[in-house]
Amino acid sequence: MAEGRFQVLKVAPGGLGIAAGLNFAAKSGSLVTAMEDQSLRTAKRILDPDAYEDSEYEFCPFSELIARFAGMCGLTTKRRATKSQLVALIREVTRGYYQDHIFADASRFVGTAELLAATLTDLHRYGLMGAEIAALAESADGYLKLKLKALAELEEAVSERMAERSLEFGVERANRFSDAEIPEAFPIKHVVCIASQKPHPVYDLWLKWLPSVGVNLDLIIESQSTGFASKDSRIEDWNPGTIKTLDEAPWTSTLFSEQTTNSNPEIELIRAGSPLSEAEWALRRAFDLTQSGMDARAIGIFVRNADQYAPLIIASSRRLGVPIQFSINIPILANGFVRFIVTLLRALNNADPRALKSVLDSSYLALEAAAKAKFMEIAVQARERGPLAWAWIEEQLENCEISMPDLLALVRWRKDSVQEKLGIRAWADRLRHIWDETRILARAADAEITAQRDFQAQTVLFQSVSNTALELTPDATFSFSDFLSHMQENWERQTFTWSQGSQGVRICTNTQQLQGFEALLILEMVEGTMPRRAKESPILSDSDIKFINESGKTLAPIPTSLSTARLERDEFARICGSASANLWFSSPGVVEDREAIPSMYLDELCRATGHILEEKQEAVDELAPQVSLCKLNPDHLVKKALDGNPMYPPDVRLSHPKAMDAARPDLEKGLTPAELAAGLSCPFRAVFGDRLGFRANLEFERLDRLRSVQNQVCPASVDDLRELRSALTEGVRAKVAEFAPQLMEWELRLFEDGGEQLINQWVENEREFRQIWGLHGYGYIEEEPELGKNMRNTVKAHGREIKLKGKAAFRAGNGTDYYLFLNKSFGETEEWKNNFSESSWLELMTWMLVHLPKITQNSLIFTQKSSGNYASYLLPSPSSTGASASHLVKKGGQNLLSQSNKSTEDQFADIRRKFQDLAARSLTNLESGECKATPSIDCDRCQIADLCRSHMTSGEVRSPFDLI
Repeated sequence: MAEGRFQVLKVAPGGLGIAAGLNFAAKSGSLVTAMEDQSLRTAKRILDPDAYEDSEYEFCPFSELIARFAGMCGLTTKRRATKSQLVALIREVTRGYYQDHIFADASRFVGTAELLAATLTDLHRYGLMGAEIAALAESADGYLKLKLKALAELEEAVSERMAERSLEFGVERANRFSDAEIPEAFPIKHVVCIASQKPHPVYDLWLKWLPSVGVNLDLIIESQSTGFASKDSRIEDWNPGTIKTLDEAPWTSTLFSEQTTNSNPEIELIRAGSPLSEAEWALRRAFDLTQSGMDARAIGIFVRNADQYAPLIIASSRRLGVPIQFSINIPILANGFVRFIVTLLRALNNADPRALKSVLDSSYLALEAAAKAKFMEIAVQARERGPLAWAWIEEQLENCEISMPDLLALVRWRKDSVQEKLGIRAWADRLRHIWDETRILARAADAEITAQRDFQAQTVLFQSVSNTALELTPDATFSFSDFLSHMQENWERQTFTWSQGSQGVRICTNTQQLQGFEALLILEMVEGTMPRRAKESPILSDSDIKFINESGKTLAPIPTSLSTARLERDEFARICGSASANLWFSSPGVVEDREAIPSMYLDELCRATGHILEEKQEAVDELAPQVSLCKLNPDHLVKKALDGNPMYPPDVRLSHPKAMDAARPDLEKGLTPAELAAGLSCPFRAVFGDRLGFRANLEFERLDRLRSVQNQVCPASVDDLRELRSALTEGVRAKVAEFAPQLMEWELRLFEDGGEQLINQWVENEREFRQIWGLHGYGYIEEEPELGKNMRNTVKAHGREIKLKGKAAFRAGNGTDYYLFLNKSFGETEEWKNNFSESSWLELMTWMLVHLPKITQNSLIFTQKSSGNYASYLLPSPSSTGASASHLVKKGGQNLLSQSNKSTEDQFADIRRKFQDLAARSLTNLESGECKATPSIDCDRCQIADLCRSHMTSGEVRSPFDLI
């Protein structure tokens, strides 16, 4: 048999060199492959940019090519084990290890199993299979001997399990060709292959075998004379018939050498404020290039840190309207459809049907509001039926006047499944029954934008179930609950490839995706990202690898962490060699919570290009560029809003006469102090919050209801603190029982624990207050003192008498002195006089004027914090109780009157004048009937912001535009 042509094409590092090699070597009918899958996808984009179905080239993954030749040579091939399958088998093997075994943790921690899988793969790459590893162990000493022996035993055990499942390691196929029967001719005549960036000695030998059996091989490898850490030793080992260099001296060869160049593309350095501003800058620059006539597909954006930058680039692309194309790996649980599936399965596994509340709002169920409300009503009632809850729900759904077919199907699926014990693969089939019995999958398919992405993620979800079956014995069975627990950790680590677009700017996340562009924008050029730091393997250290290399049993030296770190220079050369006209390098000022240090490679770039490159500060604020730089309509709109006068939404107020009449208070019936105060700060809250009692449906409102127990029990009415604790406990339990039907079991336990903390704080507060005030008992107690009944109920404001109503928590005293307890926050004691809002001051002074018959220098407000809530006490002179005013002040009390040169009478007169002014303003607001929503610092204590839409923290009022 005549030998085929073996030609090695040495090309410049980077996408331009790879493209030149492909365009030179590939002919019509050529089979194009690459030792790395990402490089093959790049080759397809270079040779077949429009993705024609009838391409003149055949594109074949490298492992599939080996399998095809194996079949033509009569070799029996098995399925190549994937990375996830290898990890699953390692976990199965190590599950049988004793606790002190060196690799026992791999059974419990997926990360450890992945490290072992990567170590075995690397050893195989350099020609060390189980037998060779075992032989190395015999010549090693100490801990390395133990590790190598354990690795050899692990590899042997994994190989046995692979054989049982018709699987094999990827390199095993390539190793068998030495004994193959070679046919007279192969149908594949010409192969064009892109060599891997890092050596793969086993596959390198297989490639050398191809020409020996009559196949013409053009092998493309990146190489340059200087500044490139990757050596040409691979070419020497191949010993090809022809070596052709397509670019003798690319400009990138001056990097990391003593040479300089003037043939480099136009280069610019950019310093941006943050990763987001970097992403927006890159897309704006790409848009500028397309406007100047450059094809969008000739523009690339390179970013290594895809986890952080990809979401920012995608979001910026959507906002600015600049189309992009990308292919990135993301966690499957980041996909909405998969997250819905997992959440749904957890809810169905719960004994409490109310757990389905977590998925009722999903578009994949598409429930109407009435259906959701009805189901939750049924679920709350079902809770009382204990173990029969789900059966009762099924009966109710069958007879419900509102049709909910998907929920009924899910409940029936649960009935058929929850008591079953099945194998892992049987559970995967059972999960697919959900799609047959509901329209969930059909709704996912209806969403054109996300359908493909959802199906890709769902496929990986079910593949992971099948791979997990490899860890287990064939007869292993699981309950539904055990199945979910077993799969949870696996799902958290699974990723899928999300691809989007074919015509926009190309986003590349590794150098194998660099196809060669006219313009390339490189983001996050900072230390730690480019270059990455050296990192030793936790399994085999650099000293271990050095011993293995010195043994002479490897096909080529295995790289250490230091030699791998040196290859970062090659990565930089590939980046620089992937643009023909323009290179832009950007770095953010801050990454996460730390200052970013620009990459030292930029200094080398400046040296090699022979002139100083000044770093330009990108003149972009948080939201939009300068007016002269705005070329995109979204930027114009934002900048117009920024530069113009701020436009606020119209005031929220009533205008219909009948509504205004209804909103006006009946002054004959009186106002509560809170309503009078709210009329000053926000008439909207005064009417809808205080008078009508609207409240937002907030989760923390339940905690407020717990705190109301203190008012009901009235701690001052119980002399013995042990009896007080019992009374408070009984009140809290009764209150928790009221909303227990709406709580899941874990939420209920949290509220019970929270109630216990409140009780402890209340009892401690009462004990401390009695001690501070010198009380061992109370002379009398007025529970819920009522204005107009046992306290004054009128105050005057500029001649108008204001009638008051309402109750305090309680009033208690000893002898002639007494105090008023208000279960209400008036702010920190240090700030109540200096930083008080006018409305808080008005409410406090209203209570003071109706409570204290006489104000003295020693009259105090005393505030105690109670688990996030403040209880305020209005006190008279404490002299007769035995507690000095100074002692109370040290404990946090504040004098109602300041210690100034003014007399008590003058200070009290000032208080009355201020009170009258504020009260009169409040009456004017309330009597207008407009109920105008007025944002203020009191918004922090308001619970009806969703009604007024004018809350201080609402985006419509306190927007980022106000800060410019």
